[in-house]
Amino acid sequence: VAEELHVLLFLIAVPISSYAIAAGWRKHGAWLPLLLAATGLVLIGLGAFGGLAEVQEIGITIAGSVLLAIAHYRNWQAR
Repeated sequence: VAEELHVLLFLIAVPISSYAIAAGWRKHGAWLPLLLAATGLVLIGLGAFGGLAEVQEIGITIAGSVLLAIAHYRNWQAR
Protein backbone atom coordinates (compact mmCIF):
# COMPACT_ATOMS: atom_id res chain seq x y z
CA VAL A 1 0.00 0.00 0.00
CA ALA A 2 2.80 2.45 0.83
CA GLU A 3 4.41 1.99 -2.60
CA GLU A 4 1.14 2.59 -4.43
CA LEU A 5 0.44 5.67 -2.33
CA HIS A 6 3.91 7.03 -3.07
CA VAL A 7 3.36 6.61 -6.82
CA LEU A 8 -0.13 8.13 -6.61
CA LEU A 9 1.09 11.18 -4.69
CA PHE A 10 3.91 11.67 -7.19
CA LEU A 11 1.47 11.50 -10.09
CA ILE A 12 -0.69 14.11 -8.37
CA ALA A 13 2.26 16.35 -7.43
CA VAL A 14 3.69 16.59 -10.95
CA PRO A 15 0.81 18.38 -12.71
CA ILE A 16 -0.14 20.55 -9.74
CA SER A 17 3.43 21.65 -9.05
CA SER A 18 4.17 22.12 -12.75
CA TYR A 19 1.14 24.37 -13.16
CA ALA A 20 1.92 26.46 -10.07
CA ILE A 21 5.61 26.90 -10.84
CA ALA A 22 4.99 27.63 -14.54
CA ALA A 23 2.32 30.21 -13.69
CA GLY A 24 4.71 31.90 -11.29
CA TRP A 25 7.57 31.83 -13.79
CA ARG A 26 5.39 33.47 -16.45
CA LYS A 27 4.57 36.21 -13.96
CA HIS A 28 8.00 36.88 -12.43
CA GLY A 29 10.54 35.09 -14.67
CA ALA A 30 12.63 33.80 -11.74
CA TRP A 31 14.44 30.58 -12.62
CA LEU A 32 15.31 29.42 -9.10
CA PRO A 33 11.82 28.17 -8.18
CA LEU A 34 11.59 26.35 -11.50
CA LEU A 35 14.96 24.65 -11.04
CA LEU A 36 14.26 23.74 -7.42
CA ALA A 37 10.85 22.30 -8.32
CA ALA A 38 12.22 20.28 -11.22
CA THR A 39 15.00 18.85 -9.06
CA GLY A 40 12.56 18.09 -6.25
CA LEU A 41 10.14 16.31 -8.58
CA VAL A 42 12.95 14.26 -10.12
CA LEU A 43 14.07 13.16 -6.67
CA ILE A 44 10.52 12.32 -5.59
CA GLY A 45 10.06 10.36 -8.82
CA LEU A 46 13.31 8.52 -8.22
CA GLY A 47 12.05 7.61 -4.77
CA ALA A 48 8.74 6.40 -6.21
CA PHE A 49 10.03 4.50 -9.23
CA GLY A 50 13.74 3.96 -8.60
CA GLY A 51 13.59 0.55 -6.98
CA LEU A 52 15.89 1.74 -4.22
CA ALA A 53 16.47 0.31 -0.78
CA GLU A 54 13.94 1.65 1.72
CA VAL A 55 16.38 3.92 3.54
CA GLN A 56 17.56 5.42 0.22
CA GLU A 57 13.99 5.87 -0.97
CA ILE A 58 13.05 7.69 2.24
CA GLY A 59 16.07 10.00 2.14
CA ILE A 60 15.68 10.87 -1.53
CA THR A 61 11.94 11.44 -1.16
CA ILE A 62 12.42 13.72 1.84
CA ALA A 63 15.13 15.71 0.04
CA GLY A 64 12.89 16.07 -3.01
CA SER A 65 9.92 17.09 -0.93
CA VAL A 66 11.92 19.74 0.90
CA LEU A 67 13.23 21.14 -2.40
CA LEU A 68 9.70 21.20 -3.81
CA ALA A 69 8.39 23.01 -0.72
CA ILE A 70 11.21 25.58 -0.96
CA ALA A 71 10.43 26.02 -4.66
CA HIS A 72 6.78 26.77 -3.91
CA TYR A 73 7.77 29.21 -1.17
CA ARG A 74 10.27 31.00 -3.42
CA ASN A 75 7.70 31.08 -6.21
CA TRP A 76 5.20 32.64 -3.82
CA GLN A 77 7.77 35.19 -2.65
CA ALA A 78 8.60 36.20 -6.22
CA ARG A 79 4.94 36.70 -7.11
